[in-house]
Amino acid sequence: MQSDLIFVYGTLMRKVGSAMANFLDSNANFMGEAWIGGYLYDMGEYPGLIYHPTAPDKVWGELFVLHNPVSVLSVLDGYEGVFGKESDEYRRSLLPVFTEKGQHPCWVYEWALSYHDCPLVPDGRYEHYFGQKEAHRRFVQS
Repeated sequence: MQSDLIFVYGTLMRKVGSAMANFLDSNANFMGEAWIGGYLYDMGEYPGLIYHPTAPDKVWGELFVLHNPVSVLSVLDGYEGVFGKESDEYRRSLLPVFTEKGQHPCWVYEWALSYHDCPLVPDGRYEHYFGQKEAHRRFVQS
């Protein structure tokens, strides 16, 4: 199954304002706020999502429709370090994401490595969190 939808929850969000968020915004249509079941962790300089469909917590983010999914996802995969290796930090998965209008199959970057010693982002909203953490602010500005 393919999708032209992508759900972003971290440095790719418009609310964060990174260079790659600007790239995504100029190559997709912003559809609004969305959420997915799971947990959001602080990985040091950026967040990582652990998907869990029955989690009591939600990870909040933004939903986009990609103009040219193949080329845009290729650029985003490079940014996220998705190369199909076991050492990749992220993997891109097609997962159910929710909006007020229902459930949508979307591309989502899931954290693929260990997260057990990483702190949880308290409310699952990275836009509230990154400004409080110097390492995250530096990463977003780089």
